[in-house]
Amino acid sequence: MNQQGARPLVYADGSTVHVGDKTVQARDPVAFIDATDDGAVYEAALDGTLWFTDGTTTSTIGTSGCTACPTAHGGVVTTGDSGSLVVWADVTGRGNKPPVAFVVYDTARREEVARIPFTEPGQYAEVLYVDEDQVYFNPDPSAPGCWAVDVQDIHPCDHPHLFRFDVASGETTKITLANLDAELRTRARMFVDPAGSDLGFDAKPSFTQIGQRLVHTDHNGDAAVLRRTSGEEVKLGLPSGYTPLGQSTGESVISVSQWLDDDHIVVWANGGGGDLPAQRGDLLMCPLPDGICRVVVPRSSRLYVAP
Repeated sequence: MNQQGARPLVYADGSTVHVGDKTVQARDPVAFIDATDDGAVYEAALDGTLWFTDGTTTSTIGTSGCTACPTAHGGVVTTGDSGSLVVWADVTGRGNKPPVAFVVYDTARREEVARIPFTEPGQYAEVLYVDEDQVYFNPDPSAPGCWAVDVQDIHPCDHPHLFRFDVASGETTKITLANLDAELRTRARMFVDPAGSDLGFDAKPSFTQIGQRLVHTDHNGDAAVLRRTSGEEVKLGLPSGYTPLGQSTGESVISVSQWLDDDHIVVWANGGGGDLPAQRGDLLMCPLPDGICRVVVPRSSRLYVAP
């Protein structure tokens, strides 16, 4: 795995944060963790404080909201599948007041690089995608207009829009959903979503075990062909004799946790039951598009992984 932009494996085992072969100790058991090219962003103690570590040094980077609903952090704190940007709705110093802007933090530079103000304070804008240089987001779905995520989704409009924020220029541009789809189609670390979701692409799809194969399942739990944006069909195999936790009871959850580089993903196979506390399960590294996965962190650990 020597591709440009390759990432170390990131996960937490209780209060121990793993960044590749390095570890640091959090003050409390980790409740959220995600990766950038430079290390791990995490939260411990459910107090909203966000930390960044490169596996050697650790520092606070800000405060996110929704600490009472940590399972939602997948949409509250967002990183790209490549690059160094982290985005969240900042509540630092807000008390009981709602956030008024997104913070954009660069983990390579170790500094805040931008703020994206909401249209109105308290409006709940949503980050849809982050890449190396841009943040794509949707305003509050109730805002006037035709949006990618809209309260009128049951009767969708013909040409939905969203916003693209460019970090270098600081400019925000209104673009069509078709513009974002065209951008995502060029991304190696992305799959075509056969279920036809709003974006049409998915970086972290789910799987089920059938024999010794990992088969993609759509949002209804049905088997579906999964393809990379290159058009290659994904056909992953499992180690001989491997059975994920919870398979016998039908409660196993198998999904992509992290991209290590353009051709290797990490799959999190666990027994289900929600995000907290940390669960028993296995982390498997899988070469794309048709390789045999191997266990890289066994279920002897109690883990928390990227959402």
